[in-house]
Amino acid sequence: LWSPSLFTPRYSPVAVLLAAAAFTPLAAFAQPVNDACINATPLTSGVAASGTLVDATLEPLDTGPLCPDFVTTDVWYRFEVPEPGAYQFVVNGPQVSDLSLAVTNGCPGIFVAVLSCTGSTNGQPITVPFQAFFNEQLFFRVSSASGVGSNFTITAGPMPPPSNDECAGALPLTL
Repeated sequence: LWSPSLFTPRYSPVAVLLAAAAFTPLAAFAQPVNDACINATPLTSGVAASGTLVDATLEPLDTGPLCPDFVTTDVWYRFEVPEPGAYQFVVNGPQVSDLSLAVTNGCPGIFVAVLSCTGSTNGQPITVPFQAFFNEQLFFRVSSASGVGSNFTITAGPMPPPSNDECAGALPLTL
């Protein structure tokens, strides 16, 4: 006897999910939330934030005037300057020698200015001093040239005063 149910395809929800997972790139499962500039993670002044380039990607607009042009992965942070003054931005981590930091005034596009760009030398933390204005919105692109995912910390905050800022720390002058 013929029955329409014999010829109606039956798909198990689990089978459908497994098939979809098999054809989805692995990086799509675990990209950092700040993989795109539009989702830049906000930084709080003086508070270190943990970051990772593990499974990060590179968007088409992330190339061009940003530095360096040979980047393969990047993530984004943003900082709203609470008061005008001298600030520093520091990136530190075990594989910091592979990282670079670009400071921009916005997400990649037509009118973006790269305000600063630097990479690590000799495995030292990346430190970028910067003069900032009240309520200025700054964007930070932490990137890797090798594509090796690494973990790091990033801090944005006021520049510490020099050691001789007070009389007790005065440095002797030799004539």
